Amino acid sequence: MSLILSGRDSAAVSDNIRIAIGQLPMRMSRTKYYELIKDSISVYKGSDKSSLDGFLYMFRTSAMLYRDENEGKYFTEFSSIVKELEELDYENISYELYQIYSEKIEALASKLNDISDLYMQIGQLLNEMYILCVTGSSVENEEDMEGQHSRTVIRGILSLFCGKDSDIWEKSGLSDASEEERLDYLSGSFVKIEGKQETLFEELGASETALGHILEGKAPVLEECQKREELLLLKRLFLLTSSSIFADLEEKGEEEKVTEELADRMTAELVSDCKTFFQGKSRMVRRAVMANTVGKMPVFFKNAQEIADYVVDSLRRCEDEAEKYASKQLLIDIMVQ
Repeated sequence: MSLILSGRDSAAVSDNIRIAIGQLPMRMSRTKYYELIKDSISVYKGSDKSSLDGFLYMFRTSAMLYRDENEGKYFTEFSSIVKELEELDYENISYELYQIYSEKIEALASKLNDISDLYMQIGQLLNEMYILCVTGSSVENEEDMEGQHSRTVIRGILSLFCGKDSDIWEKSGLSDASEEERLDYLSGSFVKIEGKQETLFEELGASETALGHILEGKAPVLEECQKREELLLLKRLFLLTSSSIFADLEEKGEEEKVTEELADRMTAELVSDCKTFFQGKSRMVRRAVMANTVGKMPVFFKNAQEIADYVVDSLRRCEDEAEKYASKQLLIDIMVQ
């Protein structure tokens, strides 16, 4: 409870609650579970439908309900292991078999992380290339010394990375030089532009704040001056330099709101999908899915005492000593981090 309530604000406390619940033994009836699903979706009534869509996507992926239409077509190296994991008898798994599949899961997780990192880097490169293309016609002082040094560094690194020649080596008298000598030459240009990126970053931050105020507060003036499209383009460029690598660049109109009818329909569909999925699944799989998804729901406790009661009740009702021990160790590991 000290860990859960140690958050600096309500959002941090809510995160701690979700983390703790996800590690505790699941001893909740399915009826209660379906009620929590309904309560979770009802929270989104009156809000934008995109927010509810995000929650449903997260829930379905966490509950193993989500299936992509291209599954089996791409990343097929994962398919066989997923099938094996689905067919495992978790009630009677041996230690040796557990170790084997634990190692397989770690290996696959590492591959997925590498793939995710790759796509993040590709996304960043595409965003930056788009910025260069869009702003190319607006470049000023193209012949200034800082610009020359920057272009020398970029073209030199590209030449060395791709193993292709470049005229910068001839201009620098390094046509027959080794890679090490060329790198030494580039390092000198690096020194001459040191700090330029940091200065530009600070200027961008200040400009982004001003741009937001102008777009929101001076809309009629912008329309009259026919400058709104230019400033919207700048807004997109700021999005492309942000940490949201896959941000939507299009302006959104009035979003559809979550009505009571829509919430009820989404609830019925999700509960029906869960019931179908649980059919024929072992008790341990059902409990694992419930624990994983309850940790993704909006916090349903009204006060600290209800949280404490849930924690104690989960551990007290767990008669599987191995499961109880594992849950306690996981919580202890989280507390000492």
